[in-house]
Amino acid sequence: MPEFNLVDQPWIPCLLRDGGKPQERSLRDTLTGAHEIRELSDASPLVTVSLHRLLLAILHRNFGPASFSEWKELWQHGQWDSDKLNQYFDEWKHRHRSNPS
Repeated sequence: MPEFNLVDQPWIPCLLRDGGKPQERSLRDTLTGAHEIRELSDASPLVTVSLHRLLLAILHRNFGPASFSEWKELWQHGQWDSDKLNQYFDEWKHRHRSNPS
């Protein structure tokens, strides 16, 4: 049965800050490279809002934040901690399989 790895295979439609042509990115690349992305863009507004909710859930799971000062610190850093995100994705990577063995 064919498999599709949502973590590492590109599928999220992104427009980059540098104005380049639209490209698809994986979950991992979208979040670790979020500082390079201007917006997520899909023809369907429902898809776009669903993508935002998915990405926000992953970020909230990994970073919280529990307070305004924690949020401010994350914002001032300018990008997400890629080591923390990669650790999270690697921890759950086994769950992408459609038929776990």
